[in-house]
Amino acid sequence: GIVEEVGDEVSHFKKGDRVVAWNAPAFEGYRSGAFQEYAIANPRFTLHLPDAISFETGAASFGLPQGTAAAALFISLEVPVPTSVQRPLIKDDAKIILIHGGASAVGIA
Repeated sequence: GIVEEVGDEVSHFKKGDRVVAWNAPAFEGYRSGAFQEYAIANPRFTLHLPDAISFETGAASFGLPQGTAAAALFISLEVPVPTSVQRPLIKDDAKIILIHGGASAVGIA
């Protein structure tokens, strides 16, 4: 969607930004939902949506598929989360992960 308003402590989003967010009906103590005209989104689970990506593609590609893939890798398998400051990303003692049949939204993520 398009950001209409941001909280006082939010610095990396502004009114008018195109975003995609993972949203849940009762998220961290406040009620929200995604199937309404306006929704409250936690900035930690909100991404800027590039102009070249439609809202429909963003909704299908980000959020749940990305979150599911990230949870599998970084939580269940305890793979270190890559950051831009880590070099090299593949170390000599790295474990190998085979992703077999990654053809769904989660597999592609």
